[in-house]
Amino acid sequence: MRANATLRLGLGILALACGSESEPPTPSAGGTGSAPVELVGAPGVDVTQVAIYQAVERVLWTESGMPPAGVPLVEGRDSLVRVFYRTSAGYDGTPVTARLALNDGKPPLELQGTPFPATEQGKLETSINFSIPGDRMGPELAYALTLGQPASGRAENPRARVAGSVQVEGHPSTMRVMLVPFAYGADGSGRLPDTSEAEVERYRRRLHSLYPVSKVELSVHAPIDWQGAISPNGNGWQEVGMRVFQLRQAENVPDDVYLYGLFQPTSTLFEFCAGGCMLGVTLLNDSPPDVGSVGLRLALGVGYPERGPDTAAHELGHAHGRKHVSCGPSLDPKSIDPLYPHAGNSIGDWGYDLAAGELRDPAVFSDFMGYCDQRWISGYNYSALFQRSQNVNLPNITVTDGASFEYWLVPVGPSSDGSSIRKVRRRAPLLGGRAVPVNADESAVEGRYFAFDHLDGGWLFVPAPELARVRFEIDGAQFDLTRTERRMETQ
Repeated sequence: MRANATLRLGLGILALACGSESEPPTPSAGGTGSAPVELVGAPGVDVTQVAIYQAVERVLWTESGMPPAGVPLVEGRDSLVRVFYRTSAGYDGTPVTARLALNDGKPPLELQGTPFPATEQGKLETSINFSIPGDRMGPELAYALTLGQPASGRAENPRARVAGSVQVEGHPSTMRVMLVPFAYGADGSGRLPDTSEAEVERYRRRLHSLYPVSKVELSVHAPIDWQGAISPNGNGWQEVGMRVFQLRQAENVPDDVYLYGLFQPTSTLFEFCAGGCMLGVTLLNDSPPDVGSVGLRLALGVGYPERGPDTAAHELGHAHGRKHVSCGPSLDPKSIDPLYPHAGNSIGDWGYDLAAGELRDPAVFSDFMGYCDQRWISGYNYSALFQRSQNVNLPNITVTDGASFEYWLVPVGPSSDGSSIRKVRRRAPLLGGRAVPVNADESAVEGRYFAFDHLDGGWLFVPAPELARVRFEIDGAQFDLTRTERRMETQ
């Protein structure tokens, strides 16, 4: 499928063929396989900057000198190449051909029109914009750009030409997410969140816009009946999280799939949030920093259409190890990333939304890991997500067939008691989390603790063959719990 858009340069209107994720753009005249028309660099039209956007701006070339390396690029990901320019008295006012040749053996892309006097950073219509489909982004991006006019009678302007190359750091990668809908039965309704094809596509587009991957694949699990209450203040969320946690082992879900539980406890978002509400929760999966814990590649969120895709993007960010950015109300200071390099209400870098075809101004947009209204992604978090997403498809544990690793899962929080302690069996050792000394039936062991992002407490995993009584300390709070419900569950 091909979508056509128009691009306005000065007073000229020109057609730009834009490719979908799977189909390359169709070049305009001069790029159809015949020899391109000979051009000279247009007199009085100077290139000032060339930048590429896969979500965050990366400057490839600038007239003031070679820029430092920016955010990493990903093979197979759609991109926008944006050409900045200015005109001077030497420009004669006739149309200019912008020609971009790539090193993929395909014809160059061409645009024609009459330039504005100069490009303005915040006005997309004042630059020359080439849509590059993912199948033209290989392991190296070498390009040759000309802002040209027919050679007859014109002198060459070398400042209208730029050539360069840059390594594409990221191998092709796919973000895989399974949506796990819960049929809410606490009020007798059996209400399900919307998982229609159109709504799932909204989730996919939002995730693909923000995450540094070649593509996003979404699947939908069969609905799970749920009779427990899920409250806006966080009550009931722990239990839903445990159910999602159990799915990976019980159904042999591949390690690189993120599980996302979603539900709709009331008919409308307004009803759910009338007195304040929590929209999502995740265990911060930040250790080991390169891959996180496979078992904690999960998150929860409400499925109301107004907030569903944005909430999923935010909560899955925590599942990728990202902390909060200080922007918006009710943030726990302990959950805020102290290394975030910008003011909390700014992404710090210009961005571009591939799905919407719009720029994202750092003076207007904040990072999506905060709570402010206008959210995009900073170069800081984009680079961190790049490292994680490049690694999650690589095996980090080798497990012998038939191996079994047993833990006791101890929910930690203000209302912790022994009734929710349960045994889980894993295919692989649990990695990451915070080491916590534990007294398990009078034996000293080391547990692994994972904190929630939006709730007090988290989950403590205790390696022990059996467990009747457990004592430990988390963040200054003492816990002494006796298990009152003996059951075996498999994760």
